[in-house]
Amino acid sequence: MLFLAVVLIPFRRRERWAWAACWAAVPASVSYLLTFGAHDAVIMCYSLGSDIGILVLLLLAAPTSWPSRFPTAGSADQVMT
Repeated sequence: MLFLAVVLIPFRRRERWAWAACWAAVPASVSYLLTFGAHDAVIMCYSLGSDIGILVLLLLAAPTSWPSRFPTAGSADQVMT
């Protein structure tokens, strides 16, 4: 529930701490995969899908959470002098 609250409010506001806090779901999800997925193939498939989904979505959100580290085309950092 806390992860959902962080994603719905501060993450959508593009607050940097929320992006970093969302990474706490990755080890939790991987440990769930290794614990319960080892005994049931269906749980393993669903958990693996959510693990990959969380990783991909967090990496895609990185440029919006850290715009100073990912300059876009035409930004002030890339102006030729």
